[in-house]
Amino acid sequence: MNIGRKLLFLMLLVTSSLAGAASTLAIAPEKEMEGTIQELDFGANTMIFQGLSFRMAPELTVEIRGSHGAFTMLQEGMKAHVTYRVLSASEREAVRIEQLPDNYSLEGA
Repeated sequence: MNIGRKLLFLMLLVTSSLAGAASTLAIAPEKEMEGTIQELDFGANTMIFQGLSFRMAPELTVEIRGSHGAFTMLQEGMKAHVTYRVLSASEREAVRIEQLPDNYSLEGA
């Protein structure tokens, strides 16, 4: 194969891989839940929330007390509203975390 064909093949391979990844995210509908942050691992970019493990999406947005925040500003024991995608039976990806007021009454609590 000459260089031009190799480059074309490589571009097609990369494009189809990206399209596949994008379609996987597009078919994963977003879900929401409220609860308490139980564990945070800033190094691994993960958290345990309501007994479930979540990894943080690259496009994660965090809101703390009504203002833009960062994942590292969250604290264990904090009440939150989490928007997430289910990627597989064991994988969840948080896309938005909004701190709830300390006096907010969680359903079932």
